[in-house]
Amino acid sequence: MPGAGYQLVRAVGLAPGKVNAAVWNPSGTLVAIGDTNGSTYLWNTGLGRESGALTFGSEVFAAAFSPSGTMLAVGYKNGTTRVWQVATQRLIATLRGPADRGEVNSVAFSPDGTELAVASSDANLYLWNVSSPGHFSPQGTLATGDYAGNIYLWDTGTQGPAGPAMVMPGGGYNPVTALAFSPGGSVLASADNDGSTYLWNTAAGTGNPIFTAATVWTLVFSPADTLAMAASNGHAYLWQVTPASLTAAITDTLTTPTQTPRASTPSLSAATPHGWPPATPTAAPTSGRHPAELPGRPGTRVR
Repeated sequence: MPGAGYQLVRAVGLAPGKVNAAVWNPSGTLVAIGDTNGSTYLWNTGLGRESGALTFGSEVFAAAFSPSGTMLAVGYKNGTTRVWQVATQRLIATLRGPADRGEVNSVAFSPDGTELAVASSDANLYLWNVSSPGHFSPQGTLATGDYAGNIYLWDTGTQGPAGPAMVMPGGGYNPVTALAFSPGGSVLASADNDGSTYLWNTAAGTGNPIFTAATVWTLVFSPADTLAMAASNGHAYLWQVTPASLTAAITDTLTTPTQTPRASTPSLSAATPHGWPPATPTAAPTSGRHPAELPGRPGTRVR
């Protein structure tokens, strides 16, 4: 007998359209329900009620939470995939394949949450790099860096600039290697290939260096404004950041077992911020769109 041994727990009747997709978040506290009217509802299982709705003007065909549960990808009939920040319910990215045709039939995050697979009825599977959640501010602003040391802030809704362009010192070939927003979104930490790490005021575009000893490959903030950095010298550093003054005090140095501990910690720079860029950044956006063309290309890695 079909359904033998299974018991119906609850019927959730909140979608005015027909339900096409339903998916749990990893912690089992939310269910995302997508309907034919273009809405994706977030059902809080603990409270037993709706906790939000993500709307778009196309029928929902697929949905998936990231492994951390912080992002929700929703695929639509018109071929668009939208990535939403779950906590704030803000749109952080709109993804389309180059062909711009076909419905999105399925979406799935990789186990480590760094890539999003989008299966389309145009006979293509698109893989998108979504490995930089720290590059989105709590307000939904996206930070990107290029190979010339330029840093741009983007409004993902309008796909235009969301703040002043910034540039790491050095000029020429100096790729940005890591980016991370502070919990409040007022400070952006950046690192470059030349070994400098800066704190930036995202509203004013001014920056202050805090570290120059080695190339930093990873930056991440804790909710308490502690900045963790992993450097090419084999060490990880913890800094307590003061957002108002763009300064930081080192609190710990972590050394890998194969490395000899450093005799001293890197020194702090002067507390007074200084402005960057000193000159017009290379290829700064002037028409509301960076040459890399947000929201991106399949397989394009956005730093």
